[in-house]
Amino acid sequence: GDDDRITGRIWHGVGAEDGLAFRMDAEPLLTPGPDTFDIMGCEDPTLVPTPEGFILYYTGLDEAFDAEMLYAAGPDIRSLKKRGTVFKSGKTQDNTKEATVCITQDGEWRLFYEFARNDASLVGVAR
Repeated sequence: GDDDRITGRIWHGVGAEDGLAFRMDAEPLLTPGPDTFDIMGCEDPTLVPTPEGFILYYTGLDEAFDAEMLYAAGPDIRSLKKRGTVFKSGKTQDNTKEATVCITQDGEWRLFYEFARNDASLVGVAR
């Protein structure tokens, strides 16, 4: 609704073969709150399958609409539980968000993400 200040919720859907139509679950996978670190929104999901299940990196927005990269994990897509902060905003990185994960040929993970510093958007990488 127009009076809904929450910026996002994370949903799961299954696509048709044409890639145009989707059947969405009745309820979102992740919703904002009750903790303050994502009380105003959950957005920018990146889903990573693992041998144990799934990790979902996402952007959480606090009451001031400041972003931090958070994550949830679970044995299957519909059992994700919020686990906490991946990168906390601080003096050198602010508004950490929007993960992209790749695995190198030697099996090492790289997590690329956006962050702000000195009024500019930058890209970081973690191993």
